[in-house]
This record gives sequence, structure tokens and C-alpha cells, in this order.
Amino acid sequence: VRDMNAPLKYHVKIDTGMGRLGVLVDDALHMFRYLDALSHLELEGIYTHFSVADEDLSFTREQAYAFKRVVQAVRASGFAFKFAHAANSAGTLQSSDFHFGMVRTGIAMYGVTPSPGMDLPEGIRPALTWKTTVLQVKTLPPGHAVGYGNSYRTTEAEKIAILPVGYADGLRRSPRSWQSVLIRGQRAPLVGRVSMEKCAVSVQEIPGVMAGDEVVLLGRQGDDAITADEVARWLGTINYEVLTSIVRHIPRKA
Repeated sequence: VRDMNAPLKYHVKIDTGMGRLGVLVDDALHMFRYLDALSHLELEGIYTHFSVADEDLSFTREQAYAFKRVVQAVRASGFAFKFAHAANSAGTLQSSDFHFGMVRTGIAMYGVTPSPGMDLPEGIRPALTWKTTVLQVKTLPPGHAVGYGNSYRTTEAEKIAILPVGYADGLRRSPRSWQSVLIRGQRAPLVGRVSMEKCAVSVQEIPGVMAGDEVVLLGRQGDDAITADEVARWLGTINYEVLTSIVRHIPRKA
């Protein structure tokens, strides 16, 4: 840092109740005095993070009040900085009291709500669709197993589509798995266990499915849509994990 032509700008995190990273409120001024003595650094911002902005507004207000007191005390002590920020997506949507000078919308930028009971502003819609294509279609005879462990067996002749996507790509295998995908605008249920790079779906009730057909794992196709919230319910998790579990080697297109 000392070898740079200009000071390195930094933001200081204040722990107002999250209990994760950051300096405690009572230690903040001491930390700022220490950092101010380092000539190769330039204070640009101060921030905190809300822990329950999607659930407990009373605690979030306590955090915001504690943060505001720190911001005021730091400025009153002569430290200049440009940015003060606290609100994640939930805090941003809950109240402008939490906005300070800047907000940090994360999941809302995906067009997904941070909590099922919250609404996004009009015009904001899901920005992500996860797609693949049908790799193979085959009709299995009655009593035929599908996938590892023989956990699924056909009870009659059944048309099965194989998809080139599995748990190594972010398609959860256990303890609860993805339930269905969209093919030709209809839901096709997953059958058998999800493999590392493959899975199988039943297309017995969907006419004309063939290799190369578009498959939507997450997003809209025709009149139906599989949302991150729905998948989260299947998996027993939150929509954040659904979105961030899609691994980096999956190609992204704008």
C-alpha cells in the first residue's frame, strides 16, 4: 500500500448487533483514531449490517440508532468520510429511515424478495433464468430402475428425459431435492436420485419431447414459472441459497 501513488480508500464496519465482522460500537472511536494515524490510508465510508431487517423491525431500528450515533460521533471527532450505509435489500424495502447515504441491495437486484412477506417495487422482476436442454429421451419398461440406489422404478412403460445437469452444477440432491422442471411449458417431475452431472425427469404426460428441447430449471417458460421461493420450499432452505448455489462453471448470458 505504501508504494501506491495515492492513499488506499477504505470503509470501516461497525458491529451494531450482527455479531459477525466489524468493530464494536464502544470501540469505534478508538479504531478511527488508530487508522487515522496511517498516512497511506484514506477513510471513505462507515457501514453496518442489519441481521433481521426482514423480520424484526424493532431490533433493526435499534441497530440503525446505534449506527447513527457512531456516525455522528465520528464526524464530531473530526473524521471526514463520504459514505455511510447500512441497508441490505430488506432494510432498503422496509423504511427510508435505514437508507442513510447509500444502500446495498443484493437479492433485490435479482428481482427476488428477501422475504416471502415483502414486495418489490413495481417493475422489478426476476432477472435470472437457469436453463439446460434435453440430452436423451427413452421409454423404459415397467419395473425399470432410474438412477443410483434404484430409488425410483417405473410402474408402467414410462418416457424419461435425461438432462445434463446435476448436483455438481447446483441442482440439490439431498436431503431434499429439486422437484420439477419446465419442458414445453409443462412441469416434468424429477425421478430417481440426482447424479453429479445428470438427472432424469418423467415426460410421460408431455407429448413430443425430444433431445435438444429447452428445459427451465428456474424461471419462466410459457404460462408457468418455477421461482427461487418455490425451489427454496422444496429444499427446505432460503431463496438466497438457491440462487448462489448455481456454480460458476454454468455459463452466464446477459
